[in-house]
Amino acid sequence: MAKSLVEKYEQILAQDPASTVFVELAKALIERGDNARAIEVCQAGLQHHPRSVIGRVLWGKSLINLGRPAEAMEQFDRAIAIDRDNPHAYNLIGEVLLHKGLYRSALPLLKKAVALQPNDGRVRQWLEQTQAALAGGPAPVLVEPTRVDPPTEQHEIDPGLPPDRDATEVSRPAYVPANGAGGADAEAPTELNAIVALAPSVQQGTGPKPGIPVLTPVSQAARPTGTQPGIPVRTPAAQTARPSGLQPGIPVLTPVAQAAQPAATQPGIPVLTPAAAPAHPGSNGQTNGEIPNGSESEPDPFAAVPRRTDSAEVMVGLTATFNALAGTDEADANAKAPEDPFDVVARRSVAALRKANGLAEERGETLPIQVPQPSPTVPDEPSVAVSQDLFLDGKVEVHDPKDRPDAGGGLLGELPPPSEENPVPVSAAPAPAPAPAPAKKPAGTGLLEDIPELEPTSSLEVPKVEVSASAAEAIAREYERELREKLAASKAKRSFFARHWLKFATFGVAVVALAVGALIYVRTLSVNQGSLADALIEAKKAILQDTRASYDEALKALERARRMDEDVTEVWALEAYTRGILFAEHGAHPEDRQAGLAALNHRGVKEEFPGLYATAAWFLADGKDRAERGRQLIAANGPSAEENALAGRLLLDKGDPKGARERFEVALQGQPNNVRVLVAVGDFTRANGDCQKALEFYETAGKISPAHPARVLGAAECRLELGQDLDTSVTEMKTLPADDEISEDLRFRKAIVQGRLLAATGSTAQAIDVLTQAAKRFRSRGYEANLALGQAFRQAGRMVDAQDAFEAALAEKPHSEDALEALARVLVDRDRPKEALARVPANPESRRISLVRGVAWARSGDWKRARSELERTQVGGRFPSEAVIYLARADAQDGEVDRAIQVLEKILPVAKRARAEALVALGDIHYARGELDKAKARYEEAAKDPDDVEGACAYGRLLLELGFPKLAVDPLERAVRRNDSHNEAHAALARAYLMTGRVGEAVELISKWKDATDRVASSYRLSALALYQSGKLDEAEKEASLAIRYDKDAPESWRVRSAIHFAQGDSKAAFKDLERANKLDPKDPETFCAIGHAFLRTGNTAGAEAAFAAAVREDKDSVCGQIGAFYVKLPRVPRSALKTLTTLAREAPAVWDRAFAEATRARVLLASGRSKDAKEAKEAADEAIKLAPWFGPAQLAAALAAERLKLDDAEAAFARAVSVDPTNGAIRLEHAEFLAKGDDEDQAKALDEYERFLQIGGDEDAVSRAERAAAALKKRLASR
Repeated sequence: MAKSLVEKYEQILAQDPASTVFVELAKALIERGDNARAIEVCQAGLQHHPRSVIGRVLWGKSLINLGRPAEAMEQFDRAIAIDRDNPHAYNLIGEVLLHKGLYRSALPLLKKAVALQPNDGRVRQWLEQTQAALAGGPAPVLVEPTRVDPPTEQHEIDPGLPPDRDATEVSRPAYVPANGAGGADAEAPTELNAIVALAPSVQQGTGPKPGIPVLTPVSQAARPTGTQPGIPVRTPAAQTARPSGLQPGIPVLTPVAQAAQPAATQPGIPVLTPAAAPAHPGSNGQTNGEIPNGSESEPDPFAAVPRRTDSAEVMVGLTATFNALAGTDEADANAKAPEDPFDVVARRSVAALRKANGLAEERGETLPIQVPQPSPTVPDEPSVAVSQDLFLDGKVEVHDPKDRPDAGGGLLGELPPPSEENPVPVSAAPAPAPAPAPAKKPAGTGLLEDIPELEPTSSLEVPKVEVSASAAEAIAREYERELREKLAASKAKRSFFARHWLKFATFGVAVVALAVGALIYVRTLSVNQGSLADALIEAKKAILQDTRASYDEALKALERARRMDEDVTEVWALEAYTRGILFAEHGAHPEDRQAGLAALNHRGVKEEFPGLYATAAWFLADGKDRAERGRQLIAANGPSAEENALAGRLLLDKGDPKGARERFEVALQGQPNNVRVLVAVGDFTRANGDCQKALEFYETAGKISPAHPARVLGAAECRLELGQDLDTSVTEMKTLPADDEISEDLRFRKAIVQGRLLAATGSTAQAIDVLTQAAKRFRSRGYEANLALGQAFRQAGRMVDAQDAFEAALAEKPHSEDALEALARVLVDRDRPKEALARVPANPESRRISLVRGVAWARSGDWKRARSELERTQVGGRFPSEAVIYLARADAQDGEVDRAIQVLEKILPVAKRARAEALVALGDIHYARGELDKAKARYEEAAKDPDDVEGACAYGRLLLELGFPKLAVDPLERAVRRNDSHNEAHAALARAYLMTGRVGEAVELISKWKDATDRVASSYRLSALALYQSGKLDEAEKEASLAIRYDKDAPESWRVRSAIHFAQGDSKAAFKDLERANKLDPKDPETFCAIGHAFLRTGNTAGAEAAFAAAVREDKDSVCGQIGAFYVKLPRVPRSALKTLTTLAREAPAVWDRAFAEATRARVLLASGRSKDAKEAKEAADEAIKLAPWFGPAQLAAALAAERLKLDDAEAAFARAVSVDPTNGAIRLEHAEFLAKGDDEDQAKALDEYERFLQIGGDEDAVSRAERAAAALKKRLASR
């Protein structure tokens, strides 16, 4: 199925959103009634074409159609504001307003339009009609675009048409001139066919003027026999009835007098008015399918003519009008026209009537016939009705009105002017009058034959003549005889072909000769596919695209041009240039060089095209010859764009950017659409660091040659540098040709850009593979390959590998600023700022080196030196965004916190790549001020950046500090993925894992972290803690010792080693480590909790209580301090404490604190002595072991619960508790008492446990009880 215009326009607009076809689409949508969609189309189109006047006007038109005039006027105002002296805008808006009946709004616009274009009669007519309408006159008449509608059988008028409407729109058959004439006169009927005229409302009891022919559409049922449906039939209006078959209310085409027609219609133009419904009295309103022709008894002078007779045989010679319709030519336009036989018949009939009247007077008789008197202004002519067969034959020929001697005024000039004395009214008169003979029409009316004549006026009174019946019969016979003689004479005349056969023969020979010539010309074009000029244009267009495929097309076009004319010098010059580029940049094939040199040496190339000659000679040369030609080319100063573009590249290679810029500017002025020149200028601009401007040149070149390799790669490199529209570059990279079709340099650039794009879009693994292969494949380009590979490793978070790649690049170019900066940044990422400062020396002339050194000094904490380096990055009073951020941090360190916040807030909207850094800096300042909510919001926003590390790390650390380790895991994992050497992120994530009980994952993470770092104390400290919780005490002790070696001032390292010593049974060493931790940080709540647990092991409940209280004192939210306060009072803890312990067990952030709460709750439940509580205590103890299996109090609670419930595994539970915490005296005592109840073997073990308890020590009651039990066991065992 064929697409509609709307679909075609939408398809074009989808392919090119910037196309101006949106205007046509909006028009089509408005015509279809889809005004809302038209508004959307206009809105989208105006984004690309904001100065489109018609776009604004169509938008306003749609708004008016939707009933929103206020918004429409706003769009009209914008349309006018675009160009206030543009009459087109006023014309369009005025026409729209007139169509919608907004005359008062349209009036000032039309006045302005007329003032701007005083010679435009159409607009002036609109203005006059509008002024008349506002004064109470009829509505303005507007001409709609011409349309061709299929003929309809009947035209209906809306019965609901309000009485104040002045017009009725109907469809009309299309007018097609028979002679195919062109020009203004030929188009005039088409314009008339499009007019929808306005006529006054039909008055009561009126009808058409008697005797005036009317053009009426006839329905299928009531039209005359033999006529086709939809063809209007020309009939004189009957005095007593409507035309046959016309129902009441159907419009009739009638001439309108000048005084009665609507404003702005020209005199005599037919308008559509509803025909009067009632028929004349005495008529039944039907004609039985016959065409009414005056009186039914009147004889038909054409009755003897056979049906379907050729019109040329019937109409030739009758009247000048019929001669025009039949297609006869007048021999001489100035010669006197032959006398119309109808005039002869009329005169003879009048003479006969007068003679009959005389005879009647002699006989005393009267005849009821009026003798027509000549009019003083318009001669009378009898009315003759044309047979319907002539219409059906379709042989009526329409002549151009200009062919008539009396033609004037164009199409409307054929209409006779209406009478001013007695104008014809629009509506029919109440009482019909006798129909006088219509006025004679000028000969050759052509097309307007079917338009009714205006009724002539006459002031003469016609005397009545009465003729007897016999006389009338005699007159009729005489009339018929003369008419038959005239018809016979016309048949006897020679045919048109017989009179002009020689002319036809001559014309036929000429046509054959022209056809043969045309065939020869077409054959030549098909062989050569166009003319020589076309071939040259095609070749130049292909050369401008600057691709291998386009150069091949250029050679084909040049080959065709050479076949047509091998002496055209430009063809040889273009071929030499094309062959030279193919040889130099596309394979270095010998045949290209040979063909290029042959073309270059052709006669006249060097003299007529020196620029192309010099450029082609350089491309075709090699070695020393090329160097010499390059010097000559640089020394030349011609206007050739090709020559200047190549000279600019050569100057750029020689380190003369100023000279290169000048030559590039000349080349660009010479050929602004030359892709090769545009790409060269883009490369030059990119090399100077202005990627945004370079991208504009690349995109301009892309409109001409989208698949140009250098353009695609240059644009991708700029987008990577700017960090924008990377998806566009990924798509464009797919259009590049295969590697074997481009040069080695472009193949290398393609691999590098492809790898960088993959890394930037998240496919780092693929990027690393591509770049690794590129480094191996292009060993001579190792510097660029390793530099790109290092960036890919860095984006993948593999900082160690990135450093190795940057070291390799630096080995290729030791002084490369790019490599030095990259190495310094990766060292900073690895938390090695001092090493970065040592490896990258200061360079005051380098803005980039000063920036990275300033960052390194800031990470080292030396803000004074950081400020000194960062101030060197200033150029023209402007700093890089990153420098501004670190200078603000320096201000905050110097106490100017408010200033720092103000600077950072200002830079946020403009910072692009450094936005996350600015947010982290703000978060750090808020954190330092204790504004944790503000800090959290800044960190969270920064963490949304997919390339950010610091924001995610800071956000996770803050969540961890606030007691949400589970929430902290996700941002910390992201930070670790983005930087495998980020110490703070790894430390925080490892701690989060441990706090949530994910000990195995913590061990694995720390192992990788230690591999990526070197001698980082925090990694060993957390490794020791993870190994301790996993039960690997020996390894844990080593890791803790290394942590202390690398950082002796960290209290946590001492505290962790103390816990390990307690687990190993070395309480003495453990207490020493706790003492050192407490000295390093006397207010650390975690150290106080560790001291409290140490005192509980020895039974020093008072000391433990004091330690737990100190932890709460230093941190009111200390969970272990709150739980310890209950634990030291066991078993005398009130049952009310269970609620608090349950809450702490649920909300404690660390698993060891939750285990402590569950173990304490179990001990409280066991102290109640109820069996129900014992079961609940067992559940609580099991949960505590699940959370922290390495925690001694949890194991003790489980063993006591098993003992209370008399479970079989009670002995095993006590044994596990002793193995987990061997220095815990309470566990030893409870275990001994459990064993003392057993057999001799168990009692021997119990004695051993009592002795160990006494070595550890405990409170006085426990020690006394243990001593007595041990003595009793010794006696019992000794007696056996």
